[in-house]
Amino acid sequence: MIVFIVPLKSALTSSNWHLVSQLFERSIKSICNQTSSDFKAIVVCHELPDITFQHPNVDYIQVDFPMPNSDSDLYIKETDRSLKVWYGLNYAKKYQPSHVMIVDADDLINCNIADFVSKHTESNGWYVEKGYEYREGSNSIYLMRSKFQDKCGTCNIVRYNLLDKYINFDISDVKGFQFLHHQSVLHLMNNNSTPLEKLPFEGAIYVIGHTENMWLPAFKINMLKQSKFKELFLFRLRQIVKTLLSQKLTETIRQTFGLYDL
Repeated sequence: MIVFIVPLKSALTSSNWHLVSQLFERSIKSICNQTSSDFKAIVVCHELPDITFQHPNVDYIQVDFPMPNSDSDLYIKETDRSLKVWYGLNYAKKYQPSHVMIVDADDLINCNIADFVSKHTESNGWYVEKGYEYREGSNSIYLMRSKFQDKCGTCNIVRYNLLDKYINFDISDVKGFQFLHHQSVLHLMNNNSTPLEKLPFEGAIYVIGHTENMWLPAFKINMLKQSKFKELFLFRLRQIVKTLLSQKLTETIRQTFGLYDL
């Protein structure tokens, strides 16, 4: 069995809680759209999201540690996310999963992941090298053919017992980008001689352009503060190129990932 762990930011951290709840509802529906019922989803949150969708495979854990606010810096917000991942990993013990996958609460995943994992339970796991980038409200979508794992937090499927070290962390040691940050997991597994394989299909959709993304606004602000206008210009140029190279958003993609318009 695979367990999906979804850290959900709080209303205090959000600029629009209604939108955050809508994005999350679409994400949890995407998770529950698996072709196999051999999965669980653990949502770790301060407040329950304002949604009506329910599913027997979804558990909610409400935490009460201090939460950041919308003006907190990126490191503090990332620590909040890491703590929620830690809680989710520990809670997952009750299901004795073969694998776990951390899913950002605004992203979407391929409906075939649970079935694929159930057929390869002895694997160390996989990383999503190929996936889509989708700008909210667009009629097109961009296929990232490589290095998806460097951009999107929804990108690693890891055999649960390989994470014992992190599951057993003292909560005071769970901080910022040091705790299973998506860009470091592949290197951590390689260094432990338990390398991950490439997932052999497009694994997720990285959703941007909806005002509640934690990383992109911080990146732009940081570039402006440091007067790195060249880097910001190149970033915007890459976005234009992606738009030009995007493909039509088909019904097959929508159904595979549970993507619908908000």
